[in-house]
Formats: sequence, structure tokens, C-alpha cells
Amino acid sequence: MLKTPFDRLRTFLGDARGAITVEFVVTLPILLAALGFAEQYGNAMRVRNSMDVAARDAARFISRAPINENTRTVDDQFICTARQIITLRLAGRVTLSDGSGDGRSAAGCTGLYTDDSTGELSTGLDGEFLSDSILILPSETETIVAIVAAVEFPFVNLIGFREKDVSFSVTAGGAARIDYIDLVVRDIPEGIAMTAIETWPRTD
Repeated sequence: MLKTPFDRLRTFLGDARGAITVEFVVTLPILLAALGFAEQYGNAMRVRNSMDVAARDAARFISRAPINENTRTVDDQFICTARQIITLRLAGRVTLSDGSGDGRSAAGCTGLYTDDSTGELSTGLDGEFLSDSILILPSETETIVAIVAAVEFPFVNLIGFREKDVSFSVTAGGAARIDYIDLVVRDIPEGIAMTAIETWPRTD
């Protein structure tokens, strides 16, 4: 007996062979994407935790450093040690940037910069002080430590998440300021910017 086209269609639709293979092929990319995102997110959270710990350790160290009687602030050697604490904690995990450039020099290890022609602190186009990824501001009452770093996170490029960059600066009063600016140039091709700020009171 010859089969009609309708019979063949019913046979084809009723044949379940290979269905599992098709389902596996369809769901595999989604599963791999979920696993990749989870791995990158976990790494980003580990880096963020390391940044918090580094900022806290550096701030605690500076808060216990002696105050110079002449300058009424902490000597630069202690600030440089605190900076080393941060860089060692974050070594190989993040991308740190600096504000160096023609006509300005680092103001010790604080993370601020001075104008070579005037000797005053360098400012950007918005009038805020220029600083690099690690900023350490000690005073007689407290210490502020801020870290801004780029963390590799390729998935943000795929999902279109990162449309803004983070700009960190310090106001004339010494307060931390974070601005979200249009993304033009990235320090790393694909990633996110994270910020950790720690304020620690002096403990003599």
C-alpha cells in the first residue's frame, strides 16, 4: 500500500528519534553562557573583596602612623608603604591607571599630581584635582583611601552593559567625588570599573 504525503508527514511528526540531540544543541550555548557569566561574576566579586580589604588595610596603617609636628600630616614614607600594601594585595588582578602626563609630577605617594610650572595641585577641565587609581588622603582626624580599578569582564561587552566609565576625583575640601562619564577609551578592551573607598579615624 502506497503512503500518501499526509501519511509521511504524520510519520515524520510522530518520530521522536534525535529529539534529545536537537534539544541539547539548542540549550548548550545558553548553558555555556550562564557558566561563563557566573565564573566572571565570581571573579569580579573576589576582586572587589580584595579591593575593599586593601583599602581597609592601607587606611588602618595610615591611621596609626605618627603625625609630623611640622607639617601636621603623615610623612610620605608611610603613605608610600600604604600604597605598596594596596598594590601587593591587587597584583595581577586589576588594571590601575595614573594621572601622569606632560607638565605634571606625582605629589609623593598620595595619588595626586602637581603642576610643574606652578607647583600647585593639577586639576582637570572640570576644576577637580587629578588623581590616579590609588588615592590616599591622611589628616589629623581621619584617613581616606580610595581605589578605582578596571576588572576584566568580557560579558559586559556582549550584553551592552558598560556604556559609562568611572572618573574619580577629589574636591578642594578633600571629599571623594565619583563621576560617570561617556565611555570613549578603555584601559582594557572589555571590563568594568570598580571603586572601593575606606574612611578610617586616627588611632593614636
